[in-house]
Amino acid sequence: MRLVSEGDEARWRILQEYVAGFRELIGKLRKKLHSRSRADIRWAGDPCSLCSKWNITLYREFLPDAQRGAQGASMQGTGVTILVVEDEQLIRDMVADALSDGGFEAEVAVSGEDAVSLLQGNQTKYRALVTDINLFGKLDGWQVGHRARELNPEISVIYMTGAAADQWPAHGVPNSILLTKPFAPAQIVTAVAQLLNTGTPPAQS
Repeated sequence: MRLVSEGDEARWRILQEYVAGFRELIGKLRKKLHSRSRADIRWAGDPCSLCSKWNITLYREFLPDAQRGAQGASMQGTGVTILVVEDEQLIRDMVADALSDGGFEAEVAVSGEDAVSLLQGNQTKYRALVTDINLFGKLDGWQVGHRARELNPEISVIYMTGAAADQWPAHGVPNSILLTKPFAPAQIVTAVAQLLNTGTPPAQS
């Protein structure tokens, strides 16, 4: 018999919350698809009830195809590579899969040191960095974000954290986005798309 540790149970609960959040967002999108064409979809307004429950901000603007134009096509789609840094396999796989489903190419690193090595190997390959804060090794996500900006000042940075959100103003790089765990997979895609298309994070109400 395999004993289930408290860590396993916590990871399973997080995964269940991700799935529940994703299903709710898909349901909302489907309702809008019934009344509006895909090219006209734009979600706005206050965070959904699920986000209020989780105390997170949902960056949920799906950029219309007609307004995205040629510039947007170069920002989101095949050839746009995102580096994901996360030591928890469940979350790492979820984020990478969400980005792939959103039309991006995702590469992963399991530590800050691995991420910096990849960034140093090709400073212009990665258009965005998605990193957890608490990582295995000597480098944390804040340090990885700053190192990424030193190597490529144009790289977009999205942080993920479960307990270090209060450190963001002091340690995060400018024009970055912070997602507080647990979050829905669609939030990663929309946050990355927002930064790549505008260069600035969404305004918070």
